[in-house]
Amino acid sequence: MAPTRHSALVFGAAACLAILAGLTVSPLAPESPPVAHADEPKPPVLPLVVGQVDPPDGTIDLTWTWSAPVTRWTIVRDEEPLLELPARERAYQDGEPDFGWRKYQVTGWDGDRRVCVGAGATRLLPVPVAAVFCTQLDPELATVVVEWRNTMIYDEIRVYRRKELLETLPGTQQATVSTGVPIGKLELAVVGVIDGVESPRVGCRGSLRSTPDLRFDLKAVAKVGKFDPATGEGTITVSVTAAENPSNPGFPHEVQGLQLATDYDRSLLTPVSIEPGAGLSSPDFFDGQLLPDGITVGVVMDFHGAVTLDLSSEKEVAVATYETVVEGLVGSKSGIRTTVGFRNGLGTGPPIENLVVVDGQSVRPTLTEAEVLILPEGGVEFRRGDLKADGVLTLDDVGFLVATLLAFEAMAPLDDCLDASDLDDDGSAEIVIASSQH
Repeated sequence: MAPTRHSALVFGAAACLAILAGLTVSPLAPESPPVAHADEPKPPVLPLVVGQVDPPDGTIDLTWTWSAPVTRWTIVRDEEPLLELPARERAYQDGEPDFGWRKYQVTGWDGDRRVCVGAGATRLLPVPVAAVFCTQLDPELATVVVEWRNTMIYDEIRVYRRKELLETLPGTQQATVSTGVPIGKLELAVVGVIDGVESPRVGCRGSLRSTPDLRFDLKAVAKVGKFDPATGEGTITVSVTAAENPSNPGFPHEVQGLQLATDYDRSLLTPVSIEPGAGLSSPDFFDGQLLPDGITVGVVMDFHGAVTLDLSSEKEVAVATYETVVEGLVGSKSGIRTTVGFRNGLGTGPPIENLVVVDGQSVRPTLTEAEVLILPEGGVEFRRGDLKADGVLTLDDVGFLVATLLAFEAMAPLDDCLDASDLDDDGSAEIVIASSQH
């Protein structure tokens, strides 16, 4: 958001604003301005502009125009002499004002005679916070997450609902804050405070509504991937599918769009691309972000609402491609197993939640993560207990062993294909329970 330019009181004709670089000034002693004689005529008005040209630097700029001869200029701030300038100057930048209302007077002199006098005032405010976002995570609880970014160092942060102060926070905080607000009209604002002076308000408006009692499912589905043991390099794709639960009243519903936020194990995988799934037919908007801690996706089927997404059957809505992190995989003959799941609150701007949009309202879906398996090219080396032959020992192998024992005579001699079931290499498949006595 562009910084707010504060208005100034202007006396006389408007002047073109300019900032003077490399200014040479001389401080004034309190007695320096000569005292005007009672019979001295009132001098002409000097066209003076006072205001903030660049709010982030906390300065006030004074500019004026004058063509008649002068020998010097004097500047008074808040009725206190500030400095004296050479006759050639037509601008001054006050870099040390306090926040709040500041009043200035600029006088042109010809010797001890006042040639012109201009006055102006402006209110110096802290720079407003930037990028305020409000997200209703759970409308049934009427909780809104407010997120913003600071543009300067504040004494404190204040969060308002209309004129009501909801939260007072440390001035360095720029993360999210959850605040309860009633269902209905939403009007929140965040301000930064310095020396008791508030910055201009920046906020969000809208309305809070209860979402319909509908059920949708988002699932992450992964194909088995491969990596090269010589280099550790490999790839795997993970799809996200969406479907509406047939038990929903009024099934099926028209879906206008959705949001996705998925995470992954950074020590094993690195995302390289995110594309629309085969179930999306030319949406008006598809945007995916590859983040250090996850992937986010936003989908709008049609900005005019004429085209919707039919989720009466399971549809693939996004496909992500990952590369393996090669460290630790070079020379490995074992597979790696991990998960790709869903995580709300990701994103560099407003937090991205996993949502399905129905009739303009957000519905929180049921989320199912994907089990990811990446095997070395050429197959895995034999390991006892690895009944799935994926090079990784997990509880799944125990399930396969139980199935083996139920399907075959447990103590019968083993042939080569069942050798992995022989955990202790005694020629038979069995479950050995070890116990210790204290």
